Amino acid sequence: MGASLATDQRSLLKQARVAEDDGRYLDAIDLLRAALAVDRSSRLDRRLLHVRNKAFGELERSIRQTDDRSSETSVSTRSSASAWPPALPDPFPARPKVGMPAQIPEVQVGGSGGGADFDSTTVGGGVVHHGAVILRGLLTANQAQRLRDGADEAIEARDRAVAAGNFELGRPHYDRLVPLGGRTEVSRAWVAEVGGILTADAPLLFHDLIDAFTDAGLIEIIAGYLGERPTLTFNKSVVRRLVGSAPTWHQDGRFIGSEVRSLNVWLSLSDCGGDTSTAGLDVVPKRFHDLLDTEGHGSTFLHSIGDALIDREAAEVGVATPRFHPGDALVFDERFVHRTSVRPGLTGVRHAIESWFFAPSHFPSQYVPLVV
Repeated sequence: MGASLATDQRSLLKQARVAEDDGRYLDAIDLLRAALAVDRSSRLDRRLLHVRNKAFGELERSIRQTDDRSSETSVSTRSSASAWPPALPDPFPARPKVGMPAQIPEVQVGGSGGGADFDSTTVGGGVVHHGAVILRGLLTANQAQRLRDGADEAIEARDRAVAAGNFELGRPHYDRLVPLGGRTEVSRAWVAEVGGILTADAPLLFHDLIDAFTDAGLIEIIAGYLGERPTLTFNKSVVRRLVGSAPTWHQDGRFIGSEVRSLNVWLSLSDCGGDTSTAGLDVVPKRFHDLLDTEGHGSTFLHSIGDALIDREAAEVGVATPRFHPGDALVFDERFVHRTSVRPGLTGVRHAIESWFFAPSHFPSQYVPLVV
């Protein structure tokens, strides 16, 4: 790094420290991101994650003030008290022919002709009316490979550190976040059991991912749909390296609550689903307005949906298993019915990153927030 760049970074870091000391954590996020753009440092990645966590309180106060101002004026604004989900037109009104299985609607983001329909109205309208939207080419193949490599490095660093009983051995790729409040150890345990890692415990990977989403325009689209600055949850934003599993049908609203305002971005880093030998996702391609019964109907686990109920709910639309390429993403909310694919011959290793974004005004209280 040249002398002038070093001076620029020192200035940004000094301004960020002043902002942190003043409790202006949202400003500090922007300043630290700018400093990271000058020169990447694992210490800065860790510091920025802590600031993202601390910024949630400031964001909550800002939302309350905005709501108070909105209630005092006749100006129509999207506030935390607005009706949910938002009233959006159906961008994919065409229905499948009778007797043909339904499919999840798709938006081409990257590649030739991509991006024209990539906006909050189309993505949000797809979720509201069809349950989910596939974003084709959200990231490039090179971006997906970089994230996949980073995922492997983080998981292997975690395993080394845990085996040695010394978490410092995992740095810089694995560095356990110690946030303000919230439960973390339970989340770490169940994620590790299925071969994954919490994204925020891999600070280099976390910010590579957020930068990629930002550059693609996705963060702006999520903000437009939620009507607020998006906030990730530490507990359910997960890197998954899956070989085998015992998946069950579910809706995430059973875990995170039904009163949240959310969008999940399930990003594939592998060629999976469809007729490949790597498990993708089985989905019921329609909008569910309520949480389904998880008692009876052949339900085998807490919060799982029994096969008999799935057969009934999917009678008209069928079950879809979309094909995903590295860099494709599936966007849905807490009511979408899905599971990891189940069929013989699924022997490939699947890499994916799941990122749950929430409106701060309706963030699940049991989880740890990270402001984007």
